[in-house]
Amino acid sequence: MRRPAFLGLAACFAAHAFIGIGLGAHAIPLLRERGLPEATVLLVVALHGPFQVAARLALFSLGRRVTMRGVGRLATALTPFGMLVLALAPPDLGWLVLYALCWAVADGLMTIVRAAGTAEILGREGYGAITGALSVATVLPRTAAPVLIALIWEGAGGYGPVPWLLTGLAVLGAAAFLAAADARGTPSPSRSPGQGP
Repeated sequence: MRRPAFLGLAACFAAHAFIGIGLGAHAIPLLRERGLPEATVLLVVALHGPFQVAARLALFSLGRRVTMRGVGRLATALTPFGMLVLALAPPDLGWLVLYALCWAVADGLMTIVRAAGTAEILGREGYGAITGALSVATVLPRTAAPVLIALIWEGAGGYGPVPWLLTGLAVLGAAAFLAAADARGTPSPSRSPGQGP
């Protein structure tokens, strides 16, 4: 647990958990606050599932041509980009579909990276204990995200600061994953278990 790679993955997964649970609780009112029609709000939120599935199918089709390190780098790069689009986008369907695409693809790929990427980066020995310890790192962010975002909304009189907070966390998560993937002493890339949807 003291290895830099473990700490990097823990930080990355904690940031991702905060963003995912926070948006799960607040995406609809956040988008409504932009003055979007209700149908547009629901469409943007509903696109998350299909985009997630499409990302996993694409990963499955690539099979052994990709590593979990590479998939994780892509997912953690898409997350801050998606949050930045959310922060800057005008109330326009096209921009918000781009946000939904980036975030959903990243979220769908990270589900695979949490399982197979952990094995590729930290090795298979003690896999159950390692993934259990990594799960503990996400408990507080999952619990705190909806409440903290609600407090920000109340204090700021709106959701204005929230996408910027999520962007900052996504950047930190991406940097943490890069550090974990590149840490010395981690196992060399090998085929990880469970790769695929």
